[in-house]
Amino acid sequence: MLKLFGNLGIYQGMLEFFSETGIKLALLVVLLLLFCMVFAALKLISDTILELFLLFFSKDPEGKALNSVSKGSVIYVIGSACSLFRNSLLR
Repeated sequence: MLKLFGNLGIYQGMLEFFSETGIKLALLVVLLLLFCMVFAALKLISDTILELFLLFFSKDPEGKALNSVSKGSVIYVIGSACSLFRNSLLR
């Protein structure tokens, strides 16, 4: 991103108002928010599709299949905990 801003000529103008560290920190926060929103939207879409498929194609009238599938979201929690642990070891 910094090379792109430098090629466009924006980076020098930004340096007049902010420090280099401030620009990097602001870009980091913006990119983290962007990726978080994208992944949250993708997870929401996949959960919606999964529940719609279970609603239309499941032969389970009581909804036990949905409850058993929703227990699988523990995988996301375990994966995120492993990722945080791995990132803390790298620093």
